[in-house]
Parts: sequence; structure tokens; C-alpha cells
Amino acid sequence: MITDLQHQLIFKGNSPEQANLVMLSYTARMPCKEIYVNGELMMRRYFMCNHTDGFGGFCGQEVIVQHMPLAKESHFHNDPFHAVSTVLVGSMIDDHLEDGLPVQKVIGAGDSLIIDPGFIHRISWASPICWVHSVRGSSGLNQWFYLDGEERRYVDTVGADCWKDCKPRK
Repeated sequence: MITDLQHQLIFKGNSPEQANLVMLSYTARMPCKEIYVNGELMMRRYFMCNHTDGFGGFCGQEVIVQHMPLAKESHFHNDPFHAVSTVLVGSMIDDHLEDGLPVQKVIGAGDSLIIDPGFIHRISWASPICWVHSVRGSSGLNQWFYLDGEERRYVDTVGADCWKDCKPRK
């Protein structure tokens, strides 16, 4: 399903504005979780589906992320999962740490970012229209962290059912 959407958005030559309308329509009925940083909307995460291990156990999920114009994360952090995130529309800059030093990577439409719990990064910039499809696998970790200077501050993760109270965006 997402492959057809990726093809329509990335390879059909739609303008970012046209692609944004496609994405707004595509996500209109999906449960949506809004993420705020310092009182400003930074991103919307749209829940697509959970994946199970064939025995009813949770093993991952798919989400679509809508980065808000010029969204940026101030702190480096890890993510408590393994993931492949592919930019569908727009572009973003991911800063990640290699041997403790920040490295920037520009990720454009059709490009992917591979994430694991040891990958420490932040999105330092997103284009005014930026949509990302993310397939996330469970790592079994119950915490993630962000860096406050050189100190790690730990945060509890949320479960696979964190979407149960989310409604479609207004």
C-alpha cells in the first residue's frame, strides 16, 4: 500500500504542494499524535498499523510522520527501536554522532535513514513540507534518552497501544 503512495509522491513529479494535499488526504482518518517541544507543534505522527510475530506478540509498527515547517529538535537522542524511515515528500537534515562528533546528513525524497537504539541523532531542519514513512521494529527497551550537555536523561517508552486514545487530526 505505501509503495503505491511512495511511487505517486516521489516518482510522478508532483509539486510539494500537490504531494502535501495527497498526504493530508491519505492520513485524514488515521489516529494522530501531536508532539510539542517548548509549546510549539514539532510533528504529527500518524498510526498506520502494528505488526505481530505471528503468535499475537507485538514486533513493530508503521507510522507516517509529518514534520512541521522548520521543525528542529534541540537535543540529541536515541530511539528505543530499530527503524527504516523514508522521506516521502520534502527533505530534512539529520545530525548524528559518530565517535562523539556531530555529522550532518541531508535526507531527501526517496532517501532512507536507518535507526537503531545505539544511533544518537536529532532532526536539525525540515523543509516546509516534509513527510516520512517509518517502519519500526521493537527492541524490547523500556527507556530512551536525550542528551542534556553530556548527561543522559532517561524517559520511559510508551507501549504499542499508545495510539488507542488518539483521534484523527482536526
